[in-house]
Formats: sequence, C-alpha cells, structure tokens
Amino acid sequence: MRTTIPFETTLKNSIAVQIRAIGPDDRHLLSEGFEKLSSESRYMRFLGAHSSLTEAELDAFTAPNNLDHFAIGAMHGPHPVATARFAVLNDPQTAELAITIIDDYQAIGLGKVLLHTLAAVARAQGITDFLALVHSENRSMRNLLAHFGATRIRMDGSEQEMRLDLNGKINAPLPDAA
Repeated sequence: MRTTIPFETTLKNSIAVQIRAIGPDDRHLLSEGFEKLSSESRYMRFLGAHSSLTEAELDAFTAPNNLDHFAIGAMHGPHPVATARFAVLNDPQTAELAITIIDDYQAIGLGKVLLHTLAAVARAQGITDFLALVHSENRSMRNLLAHFGATRIRMDGSEQEMRLDLNGKINAPLPDAA
C-alpha cells in the first residue's frame, strides 16, 4: 500500500503520472485542471452545472492536509490531470470522498490508484469508511467504487450515496500497472 507521497506510477496506457499532495500553492493547477473538464464531467462531479471554481472552493480544495482533510493530485509532467480528497464527517471514522479526473485520463486506471492511495492514508488515520455522493448517471465512479466493494446505502432522485469499507476489498494491494 502506498502511503508515502509523492510517488510515480504508470497507467494502463503507459503514461507515467506523479501522485502528490495538494496544498495552498496549487490554486492555479486546480483552475487549470477544471478548465480541461468537459461540461459532462463537471456536471457529474458537482452534481449539477458548474462553470467555474469559486474562491471558496479553491480555498477548500487547496487547504493544507491535516487529520480532517487530505487531498492528492495527479500530474502528467507540469499538467494537472486529477484530484482526489477526503474530508472527515461528524463520525471521526467516516470521511466523504471525491475524485475528479480530466476526461483524457479517465478509464486508464488513475481512479483506482487515487482511491487506493486515499484509502491507505485514511486507514492510517483511523478512518474505516468512505462515503461518496454520486450522480446516478456517473457510471465510471459507481463502477470504481463497486470494484472495491462499495454498496449503495441511499438513493435520492439522481443522487446515490455509496459506502466503502476501507478494511474490505480495497485493503488488497494494487497491481503495479493500474
């Protein structure tokens, strides 16, 4: 399990990406990555139309990592290609999960690497479950979570809440190539 960050990994299409922590100096990278998202990807990630990141969102998304919030990003060279984060909820053993991958880097194993990495960090901090609010049409995220054993615990209109047990299937090592 990778809990040492940064690290480099090679995806299914042989592209190497660096996984590293996100911090306050990365506002421009988050904005750059957001601009590369299709309107459909923005809709799926934010559960509705979202034309730009607000200053408050940039503040939250680039807050320093601590025991209540942890964020990582994937870089291909100097370009941001994905972010993933968790934020602890009222129950200190449960955290909300979010993953965003720009369209050109979807379906090549990056989501698995990001989720697996976040899970390892979360487990080390005593977190046992991730919750994710997922648009019902977001097949990619639903499939990613299901791959690691997540179950749907609630459905409300077009949104599903899924729970992932971090001591379950996701605890197994990832193969070298995502």
